[in-house]
Amino acid sequence: MRTTATPLCNTVLLVILILSGMLPIRAQHIIHHNISGRIIDENKEPVSFANAALLFSSDSTLVNGTASDEHGFIEIKNIEAGKYLLKISAIGYEQHIQPISISLDKIHHNLGEIIVRQSIKELESVEVIGQRQVIERKIDRLVFNVENTILTSGADGLEILSKTPGIIVDHEGNIKIHGKDGVVVMINDKRSYLTGKELSDMLKSMSADNISSIEVITNPSARYDAEGNAGILNIVLKEMKEKGYNGSIYAGINQGKYPGANTGANFNFRAGKFSGYLQADYRYYEGFDQLYLEREVGQEAEKEIVRQDTYNPYDFQTPSLRIGLDYDVNEKNIFGIMFNGYTRSRSVVYENITEIYNHNNQHISDIWSDSHSEMDFSSYSFNLNYIHKFDTLGQRLSVDLDYSNFENAEEAYYKSKVLSDATKDEIEEARSYQPYEVRIVSSKLDYEKPIGLYKLESGLKFSHSLVDNDVRFDSLKNNEWVIDKYRTNDFTYEEAIPAGYVNFSGPISKKITFQSGLRVEHTITNGRSKNENKLVDRKYTSFFPSLFLKYDIDDDHSLSYSYSRRVRRPTFSQLNPFLFFLDPFTGLQGNPYLKPEFTNNLQLDYIFSQKYAISLSYTHTTDVLNTLITQDNNAQLMIQSFANIDQRQNYSININIPVSVSKWWEMSNSLSLFGNRFKTDNEYTTLDQSQFSAYIQNINTFLIGKTIKAEFSGWYQSPSLNGSMKLDHIYEFTIGLEKSFFDERLSINAKARDAFRTLKFSGHSIQDNVTLDLRQSYDSNRYQITLRYNFTKGTKVQNRTRSSGNKEEQNRVE
Repeated sequence: MRTTATPLCNTVLLVILILSGMLPIRAQHIIHHNISGRIIDENKEPVSFANAALLFSSDSTLVNGTASDEHGFIEIKNIEAGKYLLKISAIGYEQHIQPISISLDKIHHNLGEIIVRQSIKELESVEVIGQRQVIERKIDRLVFNVENTILTSGADGLEILSKTPGIIVDHEGNIKIHGKDGVVVMINDKRSYLTGKELSDMLKSMSADNISSIEVITNPSARYDAEGNAGILNIVLKEMKEKGYNGSIYAGINQGKYPGANTGANFNFRAGKFSGYLQADYRYYEGFDQLYLEREVGQEAEKEIVRQDTYNPYDFQTPSLRIGLDYDVNEKNIFGIMFNGYTRSRSVVYENITEIYNHNNQHISDIWSDSHSEMDFSSYSFNLNYIHKFDTLGQRLSVDLDYSNFENAEEAYYKSKVLSDATKDEIEEARSYQPYEVRIVSSKLDYEKPIGLYKLESGLKFSHSLVDNDVRFDSLKNNEWVIDKYRTNDFTYEEAIPAGYVNFSGPISKKITFQSGLRVEHTITNGRSKNENKLVDRKYTSFFPSLFLKYDIDDDHSLSYSYSRRVRRPTFSQLNPFLFFLDPFTGLQGNPYLKPEFTNNLQLDYIFSQKYAISLSYTHTTDVLNTLITQDNNAQLMIQSFANIDQRQNYSININIPVSVSKWWEMSNSLSLFGNRFKTDNEYTTLDQSQFSAYIQNINTFLIGKTIKAEFSGWYQSPSLNGSMKLDHIYEFTIGLEKSFFDERLSINAKARDAFRTLKFSGHSIQDNVTLDLRQSYDSNRYQITLRYNFTKGTKVQNRTRSSGNKEEQNRVE
C-alpha cells in the first residue's frame, strides 16, 4: 500500500522546515543562559523535589524557579547575564542561599553539588497546607490530579477515566476523547496493548486509589507511537517520593441487583540505590446486561420484523499484579525491571427470546435459546529499561525492551428451540471452542540532547506482533458431535513495524516556544485464513509530522497551537475473516481487507490563570473504520462486520472551568461541544450522516470539618452519532461520602454509582436494507462501601505541583 501526503501535511512540513531554518538566525539576537546542579544532603543522598528559586541579587525578586527531580538534579533555563541569588528550600532541611554570577562567555553554568543541611525541627510539627489543583493545563496535555481526592475512593480505573474532563466512556467500555474514537491507553508511560472489552475489564480491575493523575494528550509529539487517532491517555500511578516506605491495604463490597467485592494492597519503597513498588488487586463481580433489539430487514412485501430480547447474567473475577524495581547504579546510570500480570475468568448465561413477524406484523415463529460460555483470559508483560545520563544538562539515552503475551480460551454451549406456526418445533444444539494467543515483542531507544537553548530528541523503535486464532464449532447431529466446517477456522496474523523519529524544541523569542517533529513508520503485515485460503499481505510507509507553538501573552494568558498526523490500525479481531457467534442469532465477523485510517488533528488552546482553558479542534479522518450491520435472512442471523468508509470530520469546542466556591467546596466544570460527520459511498454501504452533540460534566467535592469529604458528580451527553448509529441522550450521577480516622491512616468510603438509575442506552440505525432499534441497560446502579488503611515510614516531602517533560502495540488486542 502506498500513502500520499495531503496538501495539509505538505503545508505543515514546509512550516517545520522554515522554522527549523530560521531558528539559528533568530537565536543570534537572543542570548540566554542556563544553570544546573545537584542538590544533596550531608550524607551525599539526593534531595528530591526541593524548591530552587533564582532571585535578582539587587532586590531578591523572583526571576525563575524549578524543582529538583527524584535524583536531586535541577536546571533553570532562559537566564540573562548578571548577578543572582539561588535559594534552595525543602521541608526537613535548612534554607540554603548562595550567590551566582552569570557571565556572557558561557551558556551553560554547572554549579556541581549543592549541599543542604537537615533542619533540627521535628518534621512532624510541620503542617503542610495547600494541594495541587485537580485540573492542570500544560503545553501539550491536560492533567487530572486525582491523588488524595474523594474521586478515587472505592472507584476503579475505568470509573475514574469517565470522570476525566473531555473523556467519554460508552456503555460497552469504549473510550473517546472529545467524541473521537481511537484512544491509546498508557500506564506510567508504558503502552497497554489491550482494547475493547479486554481493556475495559483490565481498567475495572485497577483500584483508582493507586492512581496519581490522568494525562490527556490530544496531539502527541513525534516521540510517541503514531497509533491512536484521538490521542493518548496516560495513567500515572502513585510512587514513593521520599526515603522509606508506604502503602495501603483495602477491602470493599458492593451491591446492585447482584453482589460484588474487591480487595488489594500496594507497597512502595525507596532505600539507598533501590526503589520499587508492588500492587496487587482482586475483584469479584456479578452483574447483568439486558438488550432489546428490533430490526426490520428488506423492503415492502419481503420485509421481516425481528424482535430480540436478551438477558445476560454473568460473573467474573480478575486478579492483577504489578511489580517494578529500579536500581540507581550511580548518578548517571539507572536499571529497571517491570512486570504486569492480569487474568480474568468469566461465566455468562444468555437467555434469548426472538419473535419474527412479516411485513403485515403477522406472527411467523418464535425462537427460544439458552447458551452458556466460560472464558479464561490472561495477559502478562515484562519490561527491561536502562537510562544513561551523560551530564547534568539533560543529555541522556534510554533503552526499553518489552515482551507481552495474551492468551484466551473460551468454551460455549448453545441450545435453541424454534416454535413455528407453519412447521413442527425444531431443537438445535451446538458448542464452540475459541482459543487465541497474541505475542508482542518490541525494543525502543530514545536520545535527548540540549543544544544551547534548544533540545533535540530522536529515537528508534521496532515491534513485532504474532496472532494465532483457532476456532472450532460442533453441531449435535443424531446425538453425536460433528465438526461444522462452515464455522471452523484457523487465522494467523503477523505484523512488524520499524519506526524512527526526530523532535526539536526551544524558544523562538522570550514569549514564543515551539516543538516540531517527524515520525516515520514502515508497516509490514501478513494475514492468513487457512480454511478459507485467504492471504492478505501489505507493506506501506507513513510519515507523521507534528508541530506545537505556544505564545505566552503575559503571566495570566497563553495561546497555543498544535498539529499532528495519526493512524489507527485495525485490531487483530477486526481483521479475522471468520464468523464468531456472540449468541445463536448474532455474529461478529472481521474483514482482512481493512485499511488503516489516517487522521489530521488541529487544535488551538487558550489558557487563563493557568487553570481556565478553552480549546478549538478540527479532525479529518480518511478510511474510517466503521461497524457494518448485515442480515442473513435464511439463518435469521444478524452479522456485525467492519468496513472502511471514506471520511469523518470532527469539530469540537472544549471548556474547562475549575471553581473554588469556598474553602470547603471545590467545583470542576467541563463542557465539550462536538460535531461528527460520516460520509461514504462504496461497495459496502452508502452513508452521509452528521450530528452536533454536547457533553457536560460537573464534579463537586466538599470538605466537612477536617475528617469528612463528600462528592456529588454527574454528566450528561446529548444525542450523538457513531457511524450509522444515532444514540439518544444519556446521563448519570454519583454520590460519595468518606470519613477518615487516626490522622488519615484509616478511611471508610460509601458511594452510590448511577444513583438515580438513569444509565440506560438506546439508539437507532438505518443501513442499507436493515433498520435497527436498540435499548440496553446493565447493573449500573450499585452501592458500595470500601475500607482502606494507609501506612508510611520515612521522610515526608511537600505535596506540590511540579513541571515535567514529555513522557505508549497491546492496544489492538481484544
